Amino acid sequence: MKINFLALILYMLSSFYSQAQNIEEFICPNSGNSFRGISALSDSSVWVSSNQGQVWYFQLGRGWENRSPKNYETIQWRDIEAFNDSTALILSAGSPGLVLRTEDYGRTWVEAYRDDDPKIFFDAMDFWDTKRGVAFADAQDVHLGMIETKDGGRTWSKKDTSGSLLVWPQQGGFAASGTCIHCYGDSSWALVLGGKEALFKFEDHQSKEEGLNGLKIPFMDFGAPSKGAFSLDFKSADTLIVVGGDYRADSLSEQSIAISYDGGQSWKAPDFPSELKSRYWSCVQWQGNQIILCSRFGTAISNDNGKSWEVLKNGFYSVDGLWFSGPDGLIGRL
Repeated sequence: MKINFLALILYMLSSFYSQAQNIEEFICPNSGNSFRGISALSDSSVWVSSNQGQVWYFQLGRGWENRSPKNYETIQWRDIEAFNDSTALILSAGSPGLVLRTEDYGRTWVEAYRDDDPKIFFDAMDFWDTKRGVAFADAQDVHLGMIETKDGGRTWSKKDTSGSLLVWPQQGGFAASGTCIHCYGDSSWALVLGGKEALFKFEDHQSKEEGLNGLKIPFMDFGAPSKGAFSLDFKSADTLIVVGGDYRADSLSEQSIAISYDGGQSWKAPDFPSELKSRYWSCVQWQGNQIILCSRFGTAISNDNGKSWEVLKNGFYSVDGLWFSGPDGLIGRL
């Protein structure tokens, strides 16, 4: 009996460790890059963009390829959207507000959109498909700025938000991860901001605007400019998760995760370990039964909708698919 019991314990331990998560890390040849934007093409390839004006493409077995646009070395590329290994879009933070597009593996980039307003500050962009997408900028008064494309990012136009998207003066989003806006369904989208009314949802039915409202997320710790909601993701049209906190430090964050099962009308603090709910998170991804949380302070992964977790020391800004983007030229692969 003792021998059988010991064998059972050893078997259970071996099963646990065989299922343990591991993030393999790769360092860019230019380790001075702080990779904020990320767009995973597959389990083996990914595009990333940095605050040093650079864009890189990485593929397992082939390594790194510099695809940076020339003459934009001072621009912070906060978000990137790649359609395939040759075609991608990058979005700038700060003035000038720029969207650049390449169709030839980064050999040449074309300015698809430019805004020279000194106060412009784009936060993120997202797409429903390879044609239709949106990007938004911090409010300069009490309305968020928004642009849209219907031709894959070749051309962009300003979206009239004068009768909608009413926010607090100069309210904006946190652009660190590019996941503060999320397109879902056929033409619906949602975004999160810092401040009290932190979640905005937009239901677009046959090009008729309706159902836009600012929704409070009561579990978030708001107040200071460094606090708020940073990232959101949908498991379904009604079920979504929002994360945030205080980016200055883990210890300054309180109740930084909230889940809604009715499209954001009501919220609950999820039944996650307290060590997760009281930490700052810059990005969340909910795909199937898997939830991934990450920030520069660490990463947490659940494969059963949050019932059990594994917390890793690897720190990253953002996650897309199996890939992570981080500081000091670092990317990771789960």
